[in-house]
Amino acid sequence: MTVIRAGVFDLDGTLIDSSCVHLQSWRGALRILGLEFRDQEVIDRLGLRTVDIARQVLTRYGEPTIGKLVELKTQLYENAWRLDVKPRYGALEMLQIMKTRGVRSAQSDFKDEPDYRLRSLYELKQIIWPEMDR
Repeated sequence: MTVIRAGVFDLDGTLIDSSCVHLQSWRGALRILGLEFRDQEVIDRLGLRTVDIARQVLTRYGEPTIGKLVELKTQLYENAWRLDVKPRYGALEMLQIMKTRGVRSAQSDFKDEPDYRLRSLYELKQIIWPEMDR
């Protein structure tokens, strides 16, 4: 029988449902900058990096405007997500079961911090295959 030692889960869309908070943050940032857009333009791109969404939605604007939009959207999201983001159905229960069975878990959101991803993957290797460093 195979023993599972650890599980890795993407955060957005897997463990939490943050799409509404992302959309609200986009709306707020675009409103502050006085820019118009259709919700569907953002909804169709959720899952991409913030800067990539901004570049695709604001195709006729330059990098300074895109940079400001990314900064505002990120700030609004950071201020709202702890209050408004909800766990996906069954996510907390699954993590609790894993914990009681001694299965370690890691959650990630690698899109904007590649250095963190490399560190996390190394740490994950230590959890799953600790004997490799002996």
